[in-house]
Amino acid sequence: MKTLYLDCASGISGDMTVGALLDLGVDASIVLAGLESMGVSGWHASATKAMKGPLAGTAFRVDVDEAASGGDRSLPDIEVLIHRAAISEGARTLALKAFRLLAQAEATIHGTTIDQVHFHEVGAADSIVDIVGSAIAVELLAPDRIVFSPISMSRGHVRCRHGLIPLPAPAALELAKGLPIRRPPAPTMRELATPTGLALAKAFATDFGEMPDGIITGIGYGLGHTEFPWPNVLRAVLVQEAAPLLSDTVALLEANLDDMTAEAMAHALERLMEAGALDAWLTPIHMKKGRPGFTFSVLCEPQEEQRLAALMLRETTTLGLRRSRSERFILPREVQVVETRFGPIRCKVARVEGAPARVKPEYEDCRRAAAESGESLLSVTAEIRAQVLETLDKTRSQ
Repeated sequence: MKTLYLDCASGISGDMTVGALLDLGVDASIVLAGLESMGVSGWHASATKAMKGPLAGTAFRVDVDEAASGGDRSLPDIEVLIHRAAISEGARTLALKAFRLLAQAEATIHGTTIDQVHFHEVGAADSIVDIVGSAIAVELLAPDRIVFSPISMSRGHVRCRHGLIPLPAPAALELAKGLPIRRPPAPTMRELATPTGLALAKAFATDFGEMPDGIITGIGYGLGHTEFPWPNVLRAVLVQEAAPLLSDTVALLEANLDDMTAEAMAHALERLMEAGALDAWLTPIHMKKGRPGFTFSVLCEPQEEQRLAALMLRETTTLGLRRSRSERFILPREVQVVETRFGPIRCKVARVEGAPARVKPEYEDCRRAAAESGESLLSVTAEIRAQVLETLDKTRSQ
């Protein structure tokens, strides 16, 4: 599973996000072509290799001709631009989500509605380019999930169109609701996490936390504008994680028995398996006063619990039984009907990451084939398993 991890030790901004993703290897020409297809005039973008402190990375910069960039825009204005862009639907969805988050934050702090919000700083062409460019780059990278570290946010004041306002800026603070934040590496009076950057984090994130376990396959650095006592970079790391194991919940029914014959218990096990139990088994135990006995166990789907419990009470001598729920990990599996020289045989095929598939021919089918052919059950089972594995190998190599 490919995970994109964004380390926001120096905060996050739109141009740092684009720069980090380009530094990871995303094709800049594709990103720029998608941006140009919006038809927004008055801007020029560049992506250059540069240094920020001791670290090399990519500086994504947008130069804007304010007179030609379109000035203030409302959310509907920006949505029109994004909808007409020649970009993937995934990128379009991410960009629209980020701008709607921005609009909601602005509407909240100004006491209005999102359709009445007019973007100033973030409505300028450079922020449209940053958000849409980030969305295009993420879609090209195609991670299975995106994890952000806690985001550094500073304090102090910044001058904007409305005058001098405290940091974090009100829109940034509103967007940071629900997100994990942290102090920067050293005190600073400059903005670290911009509203655009926080909107991207909120729109893109699958999760927040530490870098996941796995194999690192790529590292990129997006360079910020300001010089700090530490490298002002957004670090993007690609991590190949092991795919999470599938899991589900099952019901476990159990009773202790010491007054049934072996034949009667075998019959009860068979009846419960026929009735739909996932598994059923006997475990030898020592009961009170040293009496030998068995624990009769039945595993089933939770929705089958009542029906199979009633059958278990009817088919055994117990006066009661225990029930519990268990979480189990399971391998992805499927049942395939394989044509063999013995006729059709059902096989259970389980997939194991990083290892050959596991094949288990159905016992009853193999027993029938052995009886009809006169061959041993072991040889029939081995031949069918080998046939299925050979077929899987050919399919994988094609």
